[in-house]
Amino acid sequence: MKDNLFNAMVTKIWITIISFLLFHSEIAFSQSDNIKDLSSQSIEILKNVSWFRERSPFIYEKRWTSYCAIDEYHFQIEFFRKSDFGLFKKQKKTIEKVLDNSFDIKFDTSQSNLNWLPVPNKWLIKSIDNTTHHGVYFFTPKGDSICKIRFVAIGNRNFELEKNVINYIYTVGISDSLFRSPNRDGIDFAGLNLKITTPFYRMGVNNIYCPKNGQMNWTIHNDSLKANEVKEYQLKSNNEWRKVKVISYDTIKIIFNKVEQLAVRVKYKARTPKIFWGEKSDILYVYYLVTHINNKYVNCVLSHYEDQLLNGDVPPPLSSIMSLKDNVKTHN
Repeated sequence: MKDNLFNAMVTKIWITIISFLLFHSEIAFSQSDNIKDLSSQSIEILKNVSWFRERSPFIYEKRWTSYCAIDEYHFQIEFFRKSDFGLFKKQKKTIEKVLDNSFDIKFDTSQSNLNWLPVPNKWLIKSIDNTTHHGVYFFTPKGDSICKIRFVAIGNRNFELEKNVINYIYTVGISDSLFRSPNRDGIDFAGLNLKITTPFYRMGVNNIYCPKNGQMNWTIHNDSLKANEVKEYQLKSNNEWRKVKVISYDTIKIIFNKVEQLAVRVKYKARTPKIFWGEKSDILYVYYLVTHINNKYVNCVLSHYEDQLLNGDVPPPLSSIMSLKDNVKTHN
């Protein structure tokens, strides 16, 4: 019993660490079909969207929080009803104020009733060092439903992309078909059908985790400059995170998707006291690289603990796509 509690606590700590290192968030890739009232440009852009969802904490009904990733954007989408905020009427708080106060950051700019959003609406934005932008849109899409879309953008904001995503949500909605997994024991990795040999969890958009093994996360981009921009942002943010310290930093040769490539490998040590780890490793290896797959540029962040190497090579799910050795694996 004590061992189980201890292992659960250690796992929770490392999942927190890995989740941060692997770029914050059941996942599926789906091409948008049967889209009405959207331009051909919007349809083409939205084909590259990856989706993920999780249950929202509503007791009496089944609701979802949806997430999607496209280019340098991550979106979080939630729907509310005006009746959800009845509790706050006595405190004379408006719905907007309740939604405004549901964030862990303070926004620099606020604007209401933008002419390209359904009315009424509200827009909030905060920029950090001209590199990262946090924002949110509130609007009433249909009837009594209130939509809250929070986004994180890396690099220059793409207003046209934001409009296309919101237009899709407002016009088409979010259907169950967007979250259908391509296969039961595998994943769609930027168009590659990878078979995962051990049980895994979908932790977020393009983010899978094998308990007692490793984790992999990826983002898909239209050009190498954007992919490398996101890679450098992740690398810098992770290296500066106060809950870990960098032990070593080097560039190594790996076999990735049957091809020899270079990857940045960073060795991290958790700053959590050793008592939480016992005989388990508190060292994490993270590999960063940008690769070209199916005419797309893919930014990859892959990790495993020091004691999870298998005969000197990486564990699942990393082993489905990369190797530290020359024994190239075959993929479908």
